[in-house]
Amino acid sequence: MGRWAVTTEARLRTLVALAATGSVRGAASRLMVTESAVSASIGALARELGVPLVEPVGRGLRLTASGTV
Repeated sequence: MGRWAVTTEARLRTLVALAATGSVRGAASRLMVTESAVSASIGALARELGVPLVEPVGRGLRLTASGTV
């Protein structure tokens, strides 16, 4: 497995944690990483895929249609 695949897999795990918890803080806690690491990972995955994956809702986040596929 190449480095790209490992990085993408980690980013997908971060997206799943974000979807499950509904917040960057919750995902960071679940994954035992910093909130900035979660934000960076989600941002990088969105850029890699070329679509927005999350949108703000109140004080949390929810997946966009692209983020749920």
